[in-house]
Amino acid sequence: MKLRIRGNSVRLRLDRREIAALGLGDTVEERTEFGPSPEHTLRCTVVAREQDTPLAAAFTQNQIAIFIRQEDAATLVNTETVGVEAAQEIGDGRSLRLLLEKDFACLQDRVGEDDTHSFDNPSACSP
Repeated sequence: MKLRIRGNSVRLRLDRREIAALGLGDTVEERTEFGPSPEHTLRCTVVAREQDTPLAAAFTQNQIAIFIRQEDAATLVNTETVGVEAAQEIGDGRSLRLLLEKDFACLQDRVGEDDTHSFDNPSACSP
């Protein structure tokens, strides 16, 4: 899972294994440790569930939780659909933009990046 936060937007990129796990009803989780104890760990989870909106988010106890509608998780698994996007009202006329999408392999190799389980990049040249 790759997480990008910019202003009031949260963007997640999930690889093939993670998208497949969502389709099976499993929770996908990533952890980033900032120190030796659990209170210094940021957790990010993605859960497929029945809900009215395509995506929803919550933040509690150092955890970003993203909820995707079950039918949208199934669409990501079974079709070429790249992602799901939604805006969540957060009050005072503001909203949080949410985007969950398939992680495509980079077109150029990057040190430290492992694209083993990424989706084939549609912009890659065929041999």
